[in-house]
Amino acid sequence: MADRVDEILDLLDAGGKDARSRRHRTFSPTRWAVPVHGSGADWLILWHPDPNNDEPYVIYAGPAPARG
Repeated sequence: MADRVDEILDLLDAGGKDARSRRHRTFSPTRWAVPVHGSGADWLILWHPDPNNDEPYVIYAGPAPARG
């Protein structure tokens, strides 16, 4: 899991333009959600471009909500 999360964070560190860091989009407000699966767990990384400089800003990185 750690390697997969690190891979996504590296993509964000490189500017967040890679399609792998933009898997699911919400529109109001604009946010990107990247599911990460591994080690028998599901995580979610939520981020958005900073409005001041367009750099990726991570809002949340942790366990994904349970699906019901």
